[in-house]
Amino acid sequence: MDNGVRSGLSTQLSNPNQLYTKVWHPGSVEEAWRLKRKFGEHAAYIAGGTVLQLMREKGIALPGQFISLASIEGMKGIDKSTGNLIIGALTSLKACQKHPSIRKSWQVLSTAIDQVASPAVRNQAAIGGNVAYGIGDLIPALLVINAHISWFDGKEMHVESLHDFVSIPKRRDELITAFFLPIPSAEGEILHFYKKVGRREGFIPSLVTVAGSIRIDSNHKVTSARFAIGGGKYLPHRLETCESLLLGKQLDDKRLLLLEKEIIRTYRPAPTPFTSGEYCTQVAANLIVSELEEWIAQIERS
Repeated sequence: MDNGVRSGLSTQLSNPNQLYTKVWHPGSVEEAWRLKRKFGEHAAYIAGGTVLQLMREKGIALPGQFISLASIEGMKGIDKSTGNLIIGALTSLKACQKHPSIRKSWQVLSTAIDQVASPAVRNQAAIGGNVAYGIGDLIPALLVINAHISWFDGKEMHVESLHDFVSIPKRRDELITAFFLPIPSAEGEILHFYKKVGRREGFIPSLVTVAGSIRIDSNHKVTSARFAIGGGKYLPHRLETCESLLLGKQLDDKRLLLLEKEIIRTYRPAPTPFTSGEYCTQVAANLIVSELEEWIAQIERS
């Protein structure tokens, strides 16, 4: 026991010298934080626990201490009473995928969840764990809808854009508590898309993941644009130079060609055991440009 925090023992082997892994069940974010500070790199927060399955499949030694967040109140559920949609970090991917507000107003997130692993995993995995993992497939989708995140630093709660949060990798160790999705504007024509390419057997990460959100006015000029990319071990982030390239411009063939060149120039993923970095770069460019081409063609036909 530790300051009244419940603990238990798991028979999960983590390394040859450690027969058992201890699981702690704190009742508050403050208690969870203190435990993480106490054990440091030998401890890990767990929610649904699916990331641990990934570690095991890769042969990565599990930490000696698990800090379960399941007993902390207020970290699970979806609430729209304040205007923006608030999703607790422990909310399952299945609950997010099935929520009517998400399916109606934030379809790109629902689409992304539908492509994460298997139905069994989505039923267990928590949205916070996918983001805390650092390279989770949901991060590009959350980035393009301008999601914000709340996290605890041991003293107080912080709220900032997910874009800012993931731009500093070391802060992925902070205790994520919730996500905030701003209500989308209803002005102009808008396109949301999410595409993933790669081997997706069990917990194997995708090779390329792209997401986009773009809006045009009645003159077909771009009034807002967000593109995000991830996949493999590549840390997901926004393609901000690509976004700037389109703002205030019409989406004609010349502009899309410039966009393709900019994606190829700025996206430089490392090679994987299965593909080259150049292949992933070209796939990403093709996915984004083809989505925009098809969308503009549909608008012109209507």
